[in-house]
Amino acid sequence: MELCLSEGISCTAVAQRLGIPISSLAKWVRQARIDRGDFGPSDQGQLTTDERGELTRLRQENRELRREKDFFQAGGSTLCKGAAAAERFRLIEALCERFSIAWLCGQLGVARSGFYAWRQRQQNPGPRAQENAAITTEVATVFEQHRGFYGAPRIHQELRATGRLVGPHRVARLMRRAALKDKPRRSFMPCRNSGNKAAGVAENLLQQEFTPPEP
Repeated sequence: MELCLSEGISCTAVAQRLGIPISSLAKWVRQARIDRGDFGPSDQGQLTTDERGELTRLRQENRELRREKDFFQAGGSTLCKGAAAAERFRLIEALCERFSIAWLCGQLGVARSGFYAWRQRQQNPGPRAQENAAITTEVATVFEQHRGFYGAPRIHQELRATGRLVGPHRVARLMRRAALKDKPRRSFMPCRNSGNKAAGVAENLLQQEFTPPEP
């Protein structure tokens, strides 16, 4: 470029001497003139090398921010690094088609080797994992039979009654993993106002007297 800029040799002659494409050399020379502030009318509005670098950096930063926003929206509560490693691995598996595995592992604070080992275990589960899957199926069956009102303690009792040897903490852990949360029962509160014939207050059809003056 210095041969063209300082000595005034044409780009064609320099390109032939150095054995490089003429179009590439002409582009470099033009950019060098813009960087020096020596540009003609056709170069108005063109960016310098530093400006192009800054623009590229800002575009990359913008893409990164959009990616992080999409990631946080997709991750929910699992994004908390206090979550179990298995939960973070499941999130990575769910999002790996949208984001790179290396980037996801970095965001969730887990090692790629740990994720790949977990994935291998999912594809080829061991005896413990197979037993967990069977127990989870039984837990879900009992849970549905009682319309979601049974929690871990009562489901544990049901399983023990059928001969399934399993601990209460394991049942609770498998229920959390399967997102099975029992519904609290509301205590019955009869309405004290009988004028509106609300549910829980029977009408006195026989005209009985419940407050007699004497026995």
